[in-house]
Order: sequence, then structure tokens, then C-alpha cells
Amino acid sequence: MSTKIRSARYNTVNRHVLHRTMLAGELVRLDVGCEWGHYLGDLVRTVPVSGHYDDAQRELWTIFVAAYRAGVKALREGVMEDQVLKCGRKSW
Repeated sequence: MSTKIRSARYNTVNRHVLHRTMLAGELVRLDVGCEWGHYLGDLVRTVPVSGHYDDAQRELWTIFVAAYRAGVKALREGVMEDQVLKCGRKSW
């Protein structure tokens, strides 16, 4: 099993790094997945360590949500992945 922690402060993905104290002002990305037979599941959440988004974090979150929604709106049969990504990037 692999554990990943992403800190906005360092902006890198570290595997098996569980000895660092998380600090207020940082965001934690929780990436949880499972696999059973031919079934896969994945859930990703980003939460502020403090429990509340500050203004800068809220602004980034708003941009992310707008990009996500634009990408989802672009999804349909025949659309290539890069086209979906471009729609997300154009949203902000």
C-alpha cells in the first residue's frame, strides 16, 4: 500500500512521509483508491489543515472547481483527453 501526502508548502508528492507535522495554512490532498478484481475506485479530497480555507486557499479552490466543471461539461463521446484538459485550463 502506498501513502501520498501533498503539502501546498512544498508542492511535491512524498510517499511514506508521515513524520512531518502538518501546519495551519497548508492543504492536504487525500487520495484514496481501492481495487477488487476488475473494479476500481478512487476518491480525492483536498482539505485545509486548519479546518477552514483562508482567502488565498478559497481563491485557488474556486479556480480548481471552475476548471473541473468545465472539463466535465466537455466530456462526451469522441472528445480527446487533451481537449477536455484545454477546456479546464480556459476556465480560469
